[in-house]
Amino acid sequence: MDSTNRDDINITVQMLSKLVLVNLNPKTSLSKIREKLEKNSEVKMNDTFSFAMMINNNSLAVIAKEDEENIILEKIIDKKSTLLYLKSEPEPDW
Repeated sequence: MDSTNRDDINITVQMLSKLVLVNLNPKTSLSKIREKLEKNSEVKMNDTFSFAMMINNNSLAVIAKEDEENIILEKIIDKKSTLLYLKSEPEPDW
């Protein structure tokens, strides 16, 4: 994905304890967004993070990693605030 794509917009990534502003293309699949966020020095996305979608303004619905290829970013961001929610799941402590 070209980092200077004119379709990119500023998206605020909501993490557990901070907000990070990232330039992303809303028409891109979540699997490609994951790759870009893995390289972001502030987000540092890894397998403990899942994309999530706000439901009824009070609950986050987690998106399965296997579904990321089929869902584009604009379907899950908050349209007014351009917020992208990431939910952190602790790694299993086997």
